[in-house]
Amino acid sequence: MTSVTAQPETQEGAADRVGRLAIERVAGRSRVVSNRAGDPLKVLTPRRTGPAAWAYVSTFGGGLVAGDVVNLEMSVGPGAVGVLTSQASTKVYHAMDGEGASQTLRAAVADDATLIVAPEPLVCFRDAIYEQQQTIEIAATGNLVLLDWFTCGRLAMDERWAFERYATRNRIIRDGRLVLNDALVLDRTDGAIDDAYRVGRYNCFATVAITGPKVKPGGEAWSEQIGREPIARGASVMTGASVFDWGTAVRLAGESTEAVERVLREGLDFLRPMLRAGLWDRRC
Repeated sequence: MTSVTAQPETQEGAADRVGRLAIERVAGRSRVVSNRAGDPLKVLTPRRTGPAAWAYVSTFGGGLVAGDVVNLEMSVGPGAVGVLTSQASTKVYHAMDGEGASQTLRAAVADDATLIVAPEPLVCFRDAIYEQQQTIEIAATGNLVLLDWFTCGRLAMDERWAFERYATRNRIIRDGRLVLNDALVLDRTDGAIDDAYRVGRYNCFATVAITGPKVKPGGEAWSEQIGREPIARGASVMTGASVFDWGTAVRLAGESTEAVERVLREGLDFLRPMLRAGLWDRRC
């Protein structure tokens, strides 16, 4: 059996703002055994029925303002099941003097453990600058479901793709091997707006990565279902899936957040027996 340990990877001068969360299997159930959060991060860990430990990430003030740096390091011990989610969508307010906000997640998933990262979508306000890095290290028999999604901004406020810059990178390292290195940058300084980043009618995008023996069948079944569905002209959600030796990757583009969420709810419902709940059944 092998194990992995998360190593600090934080921005200089932000060590006091690093959150640390540890989930272990205790007396037959998954429990949060350590929880530390530094300003502006809050991590809520309510007791819920079922075998999984749930942690809800939030920030003081309900969003990220210019200069906010959020770093979270977490571990899921052998045999434990952890769900990392959020109370609501993460709002990123406008940048000031070119300074934006950033978030970093670095997690370690031990053998026979499962981590599900499924926050609500990210919403960048007008002129916002946001950067995100997520690195998940998984042991040989560890399991991961990683959802990363974002919207065009506040449509009701006429802020469709009006943010300054959005950059995200997801890295999955499985048994010491980098199996996924997925990056996306949307930057209005390159003149692409409003070709609006050439996204056409779509206002919400999502990427899901599924890897590990306990979740592999569900990911492959979802991929097969997507492959059987005809591509309908004018569909409110476009979905594509690819199966690799390490697992399954699914991408979605939708006209609305609600439409994308409906597809995610259905596609990820294979997690219900493991959690004895749906990912969107209840928010704390």
